[in-house]
Amino acid sequence: MNIWNLLFVAPLTNILLLLYTGLSALHVPGSLGWSIVLLTIIVRGILWPFTKTQMVQMQKMQKLAPQLKELKQQHGHDAKKHQEEQLRLYKEHGVNPATGCLLLVVQLPVLFALYGLLNLVFSATDPSALLADLNQKLYFPSLHLTSALDTTFFGVSLGARPSEYATIGWWMLLIPVVTAGLQLVQSKLMPQTPTPPKKEKKKDEKESTEEMMQGVQKQMMVVFPVMIGIAAYQFPIGLALYWNTFSLLGIIQQWQLRK
Repeated sequence: MNIWNLLFVAPLTNILLLLYTGLSALHVPGSLGWSIVLLTIIVRGILWPFTKTQMVQMQKMQKLAPQLKELKQQHGHDAKKHQEEQLRLYKEHGVNPATGCLLLVVQLPVLFALYGLLNLVFSATDPSALLADLNQKLYFPSLHLTSALDTTFFGVSLGARPSEYATIGWWMLLIPVVTAGLQLVQSKLMPQTPTPPKKEKKKDEKESTEEMMQGVQKQMMVVFPVMIGIAAYQFPIGLALYWNTFSLLGIIQQWQLRK
């Protein structure tokens, strides 16, 4: 087992199958689907302290944007003085610009591992090979699966894809629409750096670049949800279940933090 599977994939596999085995023993319909929901809640809860710190830092940066703009106008001609004043302002307000990137690096391996695990489960073409692969990652023999996973959730296989709506039902098209919609709402709730007021004087190259990046950021708030919706149209709905649960929890957490 490689280091990636050892640190990330195996723990998530054990939690998922522990939940699945427990719910199956209780004869809960759609055990795998509910296991994904519960696992997503657990992962979101573990990552919440990191996400909260990241969002707080983003909100602080948003509030400091006018002052940063003013510092640039005052000391833009002196790079060293400009940097010193920026660092002083950050320290005064308890802001660390690098924190957001570092926290994102902490979260991404977990999210990628969870996505990879679910993609493995729902994209497998050989059930026996999938069973052997999953059992190999389990810590306890008591968790070993002896039969294929039951992927039925509310009467539909979690391995089905919305692109198969012609044979399953037109309602499947709602899944990518809901997925894109939740992602759009979550994007709207994220703190955004306000666009600086336009000046009559000629803009320097750095200022023009910053405004261009802000324009790209606004466009991505719309483009990214559309891309996620297109992906949800092609991927198994089990992945959409994970993504939508994760997005919904993110919306709730962001709303609470904004309040």
